[in-house]
Amino acid sequence: MTDWSKKVVDVPELFQSRARAYEQCVVAGPLIFVSGQIGYVDRTIISLEFEPQVRQTFENIRCALRAAGADLKDLVATTTYLTDARLMDRFLELRQEILGGSFATSTMICIDKLYDPELPIEISAIAVRPA
Repeated sequence: MTDWSKKVVDVPELFQSRARAYEQCVVAGPLIFVSGQIGYVDRTIISLEFEPQVRQTFENIRCALRAAGADLKDLVATTTYLTDARLMDRFLELRQEILGGSFATSTMICIDKLYDPELPIEISAIAVRPA
């Protein structure tokens, strides 16, 4: 039988929730689950501009995946929360640039706001560990 036990992955580059109510990255069997990431570095928003926030969000996902033994090329699914539908085309361009030919399933949800109103985007991800 395959071992699908759950293992928390320590990602020192990413802050932990104040209440420790969730983990940034968990591995279950061959799958890696990354909590919703935002454009933060050390609990501070990287910029009020959209592009730097998108880039930092993907960098945070990359940090979590690397801590679990994978990289962005190993993504199989992303869920993106966007607070302004008018930014969707720019997001898609940036995602293509960042991920290149690495494709994953994708869900995009437009919402009124995230917990910090200065954040336009949050992305959660699922990847598969390389063999």
